[in-house]
Amino acid sequence: MGPMHHLISVLLPDGSEPTWEDAIVLNIGIGVIPELKVQFQEKWLNRGDEVMAPVVHMRIRFSQYQGRFLAQFVGLEAPEVAGTDLREIRVAELLRMASSAAIYVKHSVDEDPVSLYESRGDEAMSLEGSRLGLLAKERGPVDPVLKEVALIYNVALLSSQAPAKAVEKAFQLPARTAARWIAKARENGMLERPSLVGFEDSVKGYDEIRAKWGSYGPPLNADPLPPNFGADDGER
Repeated sequence: MGPMHHLISVLLPDGSEPTWEDAIVLNIGIGVIPELKVQFQEKWLNRGDEVMAPVVHMRIRFSQYQGRFLAQFVGLEAPEVAGTDLREIRVAELLRMASSAAIYVKHSVDEDPVSLYESRGDEAMSLEGSRLGLLAKERGPVDPVLKEVALIYNVALLSSQAPAKAVEKAFQLPARTAARWIAKARENGMLERPSLVGFEDSVKGYDEIRAKWGSYGPPLNADPLPPNFGADDGER
């Protein structure tokens, strides 16, 4: 297992800092930044070590057709880079953290939306040291906890992660318990597949492909999809 990282830079493609006004709104009311360039560095460095410590560069893009963020570039900058250094990069975890910097949620009526990373930090969004396990143990599957279940589930979907596994890890739950809580959140109307309005059928089609073929899917990685993709037989 490689070192834990934290975000040190989050920028739009033009080099400016993102705000919620740069986000596009999805069907569940949260906003996503379409594209970001981010940098990570190892946590808990000694003072001055950050000058020489390796920096991971990542570029992510939100695919409206797939309803998730894709890592389009991952690189390592250091005084010297070896193959073993590249193999230690935990791409899936960094993608989730980068995605959380691109997902904006409004926490109260009187405040502007903020990114999940800004409001929760890297420990919570990496699911390491999350407070949610204690919350689950103290309160059980009550509505406020189920809303957190739905949020973690949707963030996992948006960041190309296995959503049920993310809930298990974040809440420190056995697989069967996590599945029951997810089902209950869905029954209570708290869980809807996040997507850009008008792209629901496309996202559903890609989800089915990923479920059948695994994380990477068949060779259908290019956007856009054919116009009739995901349509019912009678609509083709």
